[in-house]
Amino acid sequence: MYIWKSQLEDLPLLKELCYQSGEEISGDELINQLSTPDTPFGIYLISDGGAPLMGILIKPWRKVLRITAVWSVLPEDSVDFTYYFIQFISDFVHKNNITGCSNQGLFCFTRSEFVLKAALNSGFEIYTELLEYTKRDDDISEVTGMPVMIRPVKHSDIGQLINLEKGCFMPEFWNDWEIFISMIERKNSNFVIAEVMNQVVGYVFTNMREPDSGHLVRLAVHVDYQGLGIGRQLLARGIRQLQRNGAQQIFLFVRGENIQARALYEQFGFVREDFEYLLRYEGGIRR
Repeated sequence: MYIWKSQLEDLPLLKELCYQSGEEISGDELINQLSTPDTPFGIYLISDGGAPLMGILIKPWRKVLRITAVWSVLPEDSVDFTYYFIQFISDFVHKNNITGCSNQGLFCFTRSEFVLKAALNSGFEIYTELLEYTKRDDDISEVTGMPVMIRPVKHSDIGQLINLEKGCFMPEFWNDWEIFISMIERKNSNFVIAEVMNQVVGYVFTNMREPDSGHLVRLAVHVDYQGLGIGRQLLARGIRQLQRNGAQQIFLFVRGENIQARALYEQFGFVREDFEYLLRYEGGIRR
């Protein structure tokens, strides 16, 4: 078995693998994933001496690594599919010194039940389910709640934003100073905070993904101010801004166990449409 990180000369092999596996990926997109020297990021190929049987895309995700795509010419429900996936994970975590308690953790995002099965047999555990919601109408629920000042974010707010997130999200979802800077400076985005007596008590961050498609990336309210209608005001603000920017549909992701947030989104006309598993490598391959 051969496992290697693909290089530019492997582009024809990659294109053929994507074609054979039914994936529509442009050559430019593949080349972009090949431009990651001296990092663990990129596309890894697995073969048994001939053409690649499987390709696995590793990308950075915050401070950790994530598997975002698995391409294969093997039937997903076959023993071989699981076998080659397990062998890749074993090789990758060994070469990159990844363990279940590693700071450089490894996650896997997938909507495939077969990748899920293979990952669970490779030492992953289900961390959460991310549900995808979409809103396609123009209606906005009536908004009431505690009076707050909603204003554009400033760089000086970042310290409070970091503290706010620690009561709202799992550690792997926390934004750090660097990420907040990039959010503030990102084009085609809108980042506003809710403030009470000079304290940041919530924020919403949105951006446009396509000319007519908006992404509600993040909505958070300080744990001490939840249930007071602040989230409703921020959500309405985010939706209106995306609509003003031309969004005909708005999508978001939310953890399946976050019942309160899901209920809020549904009140505003968001409809659940899909989901993906988020798995975390814990170590130990099942035999």
